[in-house]
Amino acid sequence: MTLLGIMLFNPLLPLWVMGVCFVVFAIFAWLTYWKCPVSIWRKLFLFSLRIAAFLILCWLLMQPLNRSIDKQSEKPSIVVAVDNSASMEDALPGVSKKRAAIARDFLESDELRRLKRNFNVIMYGIAEGVSRPDDGKIEFTGGQSRLLACLQQLRSDTRAEHPAAVVLLTDGLDTTGLGMEGLVLDLPLIIPELENASEIREDTSVDFSVSLHDKGALRRVVKGWKTSIRVNVNRLHGKGEAKVPVALSQNGQDLEVHDVEFSSDARYAQTTFEITPTEEGVLGYRVEIRPEHDDDNSNNRGEFVLEVTDEVNRVLYLEGLVRQDFKFMKRALLKEKSFQSSVYVRMGNGVFVNFEDTDDTKNELNALLTEENLKKYKVLILGEFTGDALEQKQIAAITKFVEQGGGLLLAGASHAYGSNGYLGKDHLGPLCPVTCLPDAQMAEGKAFPLTFTAAGRNDSTFMKLASDAMFSPLQSVWRPVKAVEGASVFLETGDGNPVLAARRYGDGRVCIMLSNTLYTLRLHGGAIEGVSFYDQLISQIVFWMLPDMKKASEDDSIQLLLKHDTVDLNQKVFVGALTGRKEKNDSLKCLVTLPDGKLLTYPMVETMLAEQVGLSAAKSGFLCEFKGMDVGTYQLEIERQDGHKSGKKMLVVRRPILEMTGAPINRDLLKKLAEASGGRFLPFGQFDNLLGDIKVQSRHREIVNEETQWDSWWWLLPLMALFCLEWAARRHWNMV
Repeated sequence: MTLLGIMLFNPLLPLWVMGVCFVVFAIFAWLTYWKCPVSIWRKLFLFSLRIAAFLILCWLLMQPLNRSIDKQSEKPSIVVAVDNSASMEDALPGVSKKRAAIARDFLESDELRRLKRNFNVIMYGIAEGVSRPDDGKIEFTGGQSRLLACLQQLRSDTRAEHPAAVVLLTDGLDTTGLGMEGLVLDLPLIIPELENASEIREDTSVDFSVSLHDKGALRRVVKGWKTSIRVNVNRLHGKGEAKVPVALSQNGQDLEVHDVEFSSDARYAQTTFEITPTEEGVLGYRVEIRPEHDDDNSNNRGEFVLEVTDEVNRVLYLEGLVRQDFKFMKRALLKEKSFQSSVYVRMGNGVFVNFEDTDDTKNELNALLTEENLKKYKVLILGEFTGDALEQKQIAAITKFVEQGGGLLLAGASHAYGSNGYLGKDHLGPLCPVTCLPDAQMAEGKAFPLTFTAAGRNDSTFMKLASDAMFSPLQSVWRPVKAVEGASVFLETGDGNPVLAARRYGDGRVCIMLSNTLYTLRLHGGAIEGVSFYDQLISQIVFWMLPDMKKASEDDSIQLLLKHDTVDLNQKVFVGALTGRKEKNDSLKCLVTLPDGKLLTYPMVETMLAEQVGLSAAKSGFLCEFKGMDVGTYQLEIERQDGHKSGKKMLVVRRPILEMTGAPINRDLLKKLAEASGGRFLPFGQFDNLLGDIKVQSRHREIVNEETQWDSWWWLLPLMALFCLEWAARRHWNMV
């Protein structure tokens, strides 16, 4: 339906000017014919022709615009949201049809076809996030069902479509831990029951499964050092005393077998394997349980990767006190994939323990701080401990390490920088970028504004970071201090006290952090491209201390980057590559060896690498992606056109263990969602008449059409006709 239009004008000249021009033109036009020997009617006819031409020109100068409103009726929208998490494929005892199969039946049903005739049906998949499936195809492979969070995101994503209702196909097994209190449910949720409760029978089967402790963490160990792998054996079904053999194997060979015993009602048991790698490289291991009776052996194995490498950029972090600063610095170091970090914390008896594995062999400083051991690293970080923890031979080893090109970061506090700390003249004071003035102490109790200095803003390492800086004030600063000659201050407080200072020493670099609350930037300092400012700052400090990259830029090396070494089945995997020299866009390819030995090749595209491969700060590199379609260990390698290859990495693809719990659908939650939203919870098998008594109003849309009336060529036709008619009349009456 089109409403009557209105005419709008946008005159090029003021109306009063056009009126004056019209009067003047009319007077002179009449005077032109006043004394001509023709009748008054002929004079009026010729006069009207000229006035008509002038009025047409005035009309064009008014720039008329015709605006009309067209009201159109549209089909109302219905959202169909399908939970595509892996739990939809769970098989419960006695149930004849999986929840995923029932959801697929609905997507091919006559009821959905009827909805599509009457509504604009929009399909979404919801699991770990909200997505639009390609060609409407749903794969139930999500590793985690974040149902309640996805419903809130779905509400936001569909706001423009103004849907009348949401048909929700889910089992309700939400893993977000959110409550109903904070949910905004302003769309009716129509939730069909996807499981026949009458078919479920008591499960009398015996079922064990295996899981690895800290399964998501990339395990990095040093060659020859012992590391511990803790294994959880879970009894999902069955009772009674049991003994389950657990085997640790590598390349098909058993390294060790333990017997795990269950008491009558025990659901969990644990055992620990100790591994001492004797070779460098990426090593894949398998843990397998071999129970005598087990109805489902698909979940009886777990795989993990140990990375025993000496990569280009290795960092050794020794901390004397478990404190907040240590907690967040450790996270930042382990998150950055461009270098490999080994983190040790000091125990009460003075020895240091690998923080990634508290069962690791203990190491005293005289084993860690030796010339031979420090050769393995590019950067040494010393945390909060007193100077008497360091002997003269260790101080000499650190000094030589820096002189020969190593980086030293001092990240202590009152114990490290005080009178008994390691900044004394007979300790590491000669290397330090600052000297502590008398009465120096950790000033606390007020906010200290933080800013980059001119040196920090102009340093190539910190330049990008400084342009995006989002600082929150610090709560502590070690003061007063004075920068030594030749040192640079990159960060300072508002009153000019150094917070981050650095200097060159020999072929190496030394940097000091003069606050033990820099970690507050992680909590309140904002983020850049999803990565906290604090994490990027720590990464850039370490990069600044690395040996000059001139050799690295001439290097033929290729570094393979993975954000995680363990992913769920069918989860997208991003593989990145950093190269020491400029490569063409199509010069690299990723070689992926599948668990069955087949080799797949993926081309790599030049792009910016960042969080998708675990980098804190964006870097130019190469990227490809693939999905792990089979459970097992994958081997990854990057190859250049000339045949040069990167080091190998291994990726473990596992079943989505958070989802496959064997739990029935959460009817209580689904009924509450339907009731709170004003929707419907439909008993099993009742797909007909989904909307029921839910009122759906047709959607109307107003389309405003504007059509100009002055800029068309055909206006020349009446003007030419008027001019020609006047000339012909004057000639006919012998006036020319």
